[in-house]
Amino acid sequence: MVASRCTRVLLERDVPLPGAPLQSDSARVMRESEQVIIIEASLGGSSCLVLSDRDYPGWRARVDGVETLILRANDYLRAVALSAGAHTVEFTYEADSVRIGAAMSGLTTLALAFIAAGDSLRRIRRVSAN
Repeated sequence: MVASRCTRVLLERDVPLPGAPLQSDSARVMRESEQVIIIEASLGGSSCLVLSDRDYPGWRARVDGVETLILRANDYLRAVALSAGAHTVEFTYEADSVRIGAAMSGLTTLALAFIAAGDSLRRIRRVSAN
């Protein structure tokens, strides 16, 4: 991901962003991995933070701990609207396929535990009957 300053961005929908970005605006990547990106941004006015990597289903965004809408910028990039002030922006990748797979694994483990418990009870009953 590359941090750069741009003066114009095409968003997928209208978002009220009064005023132009000020030269004092800044954004700094604090942490970056395949599944988490944390950015500290300081803005003199309302603006939008655009990441230079591709928007992809499964990404979630939080601004100051509050879930926020991810906008598509310039047809394929991720962006979030920000008000004036200092903000911590966190992008996390939470693919639905991972959650579905984890749920199915949990259910399978639970089913196998019930089958094993039932088998153990049948064996105990047979031993007790003899």
